[in-house]
Amino acid sequence: MTRISRLKTAKLLAATALVFLALPRNATAINKTWTLGNRIEITPSFSITTGGRSNVFYEDDSGGERPKDDFAIVFSPSIRADYTSPSERFELSLRYILDFERFVDLTEENTIDDKVSFDAKYRHPSGRFSASIEDDFAKTKEAVSNRLSGDRRFSREDRIENRLAGSVTTALGRSFSVSLSYSNFFNEFDKKAVEFENFYTNSYGVALFYRLSPLISPTINYRISDTTYPDNALNATTGFLENSDSTSQRVSVGVSMDATAKVSGSATVGVSYVDFEETDRNDGTTTAADVTLEWQARDRTVVNVNLSQGFGSTSGDDGSNPEATTITLGVDQKIGRKVTANASTGFEYAEYDEFRFTRRDRTSFIEIGADYSVLSWLDVGLDYRYESSVSNDNPSEYRVNELSVAFNARF
Repeated sequence: MTRISRLKTAKLLAATALVFLALPRNATAINKTWTLGNRIEITPSFSITTGGRSNVFYEDDSGGERPKDDFAIVFSPSIRADYTSPSERFELSLRYILDFERFVDLTEENTIDDKVSFDAKYRHPSGRFSASIEDDFAKTKEAVSNRLSGDRRFSREDRIENRLAGSVTTALGRSFSVSLSYSNFFNEFDKKAVEFENFYTNSYGVALFYRLSPLISPTINYRISDTTYPDNALNATTGFLENSDSTSQRVSVGVSMDATAKVSGSATVGVSYVDFEETDRNDGTTTAADVTLEWQARDRTVVNVNLSQGFGSTSGDDGSNPEATTITLGVDQKIGRKVTANASTGFEYAEYDEFRFTRRDRTSFIEIGADYSVLSWLDVGLDYRYESSVSNDNPSEYRVNELSVAFNARF
């Protein structure tokens, strides 16, 4: 950063601190949830996140050219509404967040993001039937949210993202239950030059559970997904950006563990198959596995482990489905009554079977942070993250350092 940029940064940090120092320390007037009709709760909140990123556009620096760095501040007012039916069988939640992001130097990257989330749950009094639906919408410049790596060069492009998911679960007899699920995800960029990254996916699934014990249920799962790239047109001259539409199927067996246990989560293993509509594309079969575990190691310590292997659901440069193996490990530690520290690390190896060659990315990250409860209505968080990607495709390589401070107030 230049001297002028550093001065601007200092002013932004000072202004951020003054905003929260000016707020009253009497929490009774601040920390409040409004109730409508005894069943609807309205909770407004406001956060300010300030920080710097060493590589804003995830650029390759192997050629000696220094990536663009900058400092940004994000103002995020939000409001949440929760409803619970008199019988408590039905729950409904709706949240809206408005992010105002402002950069010190890269002012052309200033943006206003809209985020809306909705979820509803119903549970029959007998406990033998339940249903849920949720939807997350974002008009944003953030990177596509359902991948660790992928092509980060498009992470600052205006786009629309929406994720819809729903499921119905019913008991079959005393020990068996079946769950039917559906999800839809679409991503659409505003910029025509990257419209080949536009895609949508429809997925349908069924799972059969057997209650072996109060805490453990073996399961059999089947899922089929159709992914379409509506703007991924055929180029007969270059052979680039050909049809990348595909259908994938996945069969797996596994076990789920009750959330009330000391170790909770699920683990599945099986086979995944992807069939590309374009005959020149290589169809594939691979081992499919997913492990999600949460271990309450101590009263104040929680350990999270996640592992996945299989075909990814998002694209490479040419809209190709990557075969990826991802491992992440995280720890949350409560310290005293007011501090929660966290640390996480992860690694992903992904192969993109593109038209030109097979691209191989190795992406890793480490993240540490802490949250401090200043008052009943005010939290302060500090977070550092380092992420790097090594690839046989130079433009896909990058290194990023990111440090941020967040102030979160609940009114």
